[in-house]
Amino acid sequence: MAYYPESSGTSARPSQTVSFSGITNGAQQVSVKRLTAPYSTSLTEAGAAVTFYGHSFSDSDCSISGTEDVEWVPVKDGTIEVVVAASEAVLIEL
Repeated sequence: MAYYPESSGTSARPSQTVSFSGITNGAQQVSVKRLTAPYSTSLTEAGAAVTFYGHSFSDSDCSISGTEDVEWVPVKDGTIEVVVAASEAVLIEL
């Protein structure tokens, strides 16, 4: 896991391809939901667009906005590969 506490801005964020193996439940694909922020020190109260699989939440009443964005990743020989950008986390559902 890489952490860049001082990085911000509009330049491209670094990313890492992560492999997960040992998927033995017979799944042909898995869903990936991303928690994404513009940079590692993003604060929603400062106006940063932090989203969880395309959704953002209102500070005032926690209402949901945005369009759901779930990715489907194929399982090959019991393994998946997911590209994870800096200031991002993924939830993988088998």
